[in-house]
Amino acid sequence: MLVVSRRIGEEILVPEQGIIFRILEIRGNKVRVGITAPPAIRVQRRELWERIQAGLTRARAVLPAEVVDLEVEPTANGVARRP
Repeated sequence: MLVVSRRIGEEILVPEQGIIFRILEIRGNKVRVGITAPPAIRVQRRELWERIQAGLTRARAVLPAEVVDLEVEPTANGVARRP
């Protein structure tokens, strides 16, 4: 794990992937981070990702795999579409 200290406005890069993390704000023990990434790279907060995965696990238990495992791509307005 890379551990770095950053100030507001400073960035961390993952150049091979085209990802930029920018420190936007620090308030007490909370840090606001802006993330720029190519559309093909999914960026999720861990707690949301875990809820999504748990929902998929439950869905796989009751639905056919071809329904649960449909590939969809999120859009700017939140409506998913097939790639």
